[in-house]
Amino acid sequence: MKYSPLLISLCMLAISCQPNTADEKIDLTPYNNHLYIESSSYVLPLNQYGRAVLTSMDENGNQFIGETQFYADDQPLAGNVFIPHSIGEYRIKGIYKDLESKEILIKVEEPLSKKILVEYFTSETCGWCPWIGTRLDSLDEANPNVISYSIHGQDPWQTSQTDDIQELLQVSDRPAIRINRGYHRNFAAPLVIQPLIDSINYFLSRQAELQIAIESKILTHETSIQVKLKYHNTPFDSIYLSVVAVEDELWSYAQNNYFSGATYAGCPYNDLPNPLPEYKNHNVMRGYLSPIEGVLIPEGPFVAGSEKIIGEFQVSLSDLSSFHNVYFIALVHKKPGDIKLSSVLNAQVVKLGETIGFNE
Repeated sequence: MKYSPLLISLCMLAISCQPNTADEKIDLTPYNNHLYIESSSYVLPLNQYGRAVLTSMDENGNQFIGETQFYADDQPLAGNVFIPHSIGEYRIKGIYKDLESKEILIKVEEPLSKKILVEYFTSETCGWCPWIGTRLDSLDEANPNVISYSIHGQDPWQTSQTDDIQELLQVSDRPAIRINRGYHRNFAAPLVIQPLIDSINYFLSRQAELQIAIESKILTHETSIQVKLKYHNTPFDSIYLSVVAVEDELWSYAQNNYFSGATYAGCPYNDLPNPLPEYKNHNVMRGYLSPIEGVLIPEGPFVAGSEKIIGEFQVSLSDLSSFHNVYFIALVHKKPGDIKLSSVLNAQVVKLGETIGFNE
């Protein structure tokens, strides 16, 4: 069958007049005409880290952050980050088009001592580890709120607990890093340090729920470690105490260096040989004094600000005789379930024979 040119033209015209779905405007009105806002934290410390990231959404979780004007005590914010200027309570709301959210409250308090725990999985055989280790050491030294230690495997500092802690934290690669047992990155290339810094700052932006103090005494034949806790908020979950002994400044004389001969900007190992003739390891795990999964902290009457002894440990001095620069790290954490969620509430570190208080 033949078609006339006129009929073909009419068909083409009809097709061209059909609605272009790609150009249709999408209805951005929140579901059910309700706007909700949430904050990354509802209790902030008044310090350089205290800030809250605000989110606006509808009942289905569709977000409208960029199009929402946020307010703190009726004063407009420049974006979706609230930075407090004084202690007190702030009323936060958002307005999107003609929709106004209900107010939420953010409380700002005097900052409590809070430490962020970095657990670093490394090895003498790991050629990507030297630069990562060096940058983590710099971060640790630059920020007194960071406590880091390294878990070695397949080298002289692997312990009988190495495999257990890897299984607990669901880590299978080296190098790998966990921050507060939540943030997790495996690395097969040079470390981009900024995401780690951002993650640390995020955890520091939240007020501490509890504080830790440690007393380490050297006795005649042993050292005694006593861990105290000071609650500031009622714990809603079961919490646990773990204590690990670490040794600082351990030298490796056969550290692999995959950066040798490379041209990574700023890498101090580009011009050094593989393996490195000398490499200093910091805060190497020598063993857990508690079970690695932690000891359950007994529940008791909650009294805000009260001190409570939550753990006492003894270590024979003969067991430490071959160690130098020994430190003890105490961490209070939730029992790992979904390891993707942060479980460490706070941490503290003390040198053998010394004491550190709640506010240090």
